[in-house]
Amino acid sequence: MGRRPNPQRKQDLLAEIVSYLGEHGIGDLSLRPLAKRLGTSTYTLTYQFGSKDQLLADAVRHALALEVAGVSELAAAKPVAQPSDLVRRMWDWSTRSENLRLVRMLLEATTLAYSQPDVFGGVGQQIVSDGVDLLRNAMEQSGIDPALASRLATQAYATLIGLQVDLIATGDRDRVTRALDELCHSLDDAAERPAALAAERPAALAAER
Repeated sequence: MGRRPNPQRKQDLLAEIVSYLGEHGIGDLSLRPLAKRLGTSTYTLTYQFGSKDQLLADAVRHALALEVAGVSELAAAKPVAQPSDLVRRMWDWSTRSENLRLVRMLLEATTLAYSQPDVFGGVGQQIVSDGVDLLRNAMEQSGIDPALASRLATQAYATLIGLQVDLIATGDRDRVTRALDELCHSLDDAAERPAALAAERPAALAAER
């Protein structure tokens, strides 16, 4: 009976593979240059992962776990007073150079899921559901009505992804950051409006009596 793949060795390789794929992309991955970069052999990669497709699938899910852990840590760092608080934290995390490569890799996997569902299927859905859920929960904990929190979280996360794509494509950080500021202002205004109306209603009823 042959030796089984070493789980710890596989995890160590995944960290390096994710870094490589964040730089070079995943669409036309060749194992030979990857193995050379990692200082190992194509045999070792195949032995640990079974196939190139499985290596890619494992790498993408490892990258997704890293993103979820990083953003969840930001959410737990301190209370979210306004909807924009966590949006700004998520943006700051995702646009650091080392994390932007991770984001780029996951966006590419989401696109490839349509043509390679066996490898990348479900990645895009998980990225969106995790991001929206994180924002919605934080908004609800800050006192925003659940239905409104769901709408604001969906709007915010969809826009956040669009701005990430814009930054990756153009590198125009100043323009994209101004657009983020507008998003944050609109989210805070939308959240404050129902609270203001609720505060005005008792006064209006008292004036009618």
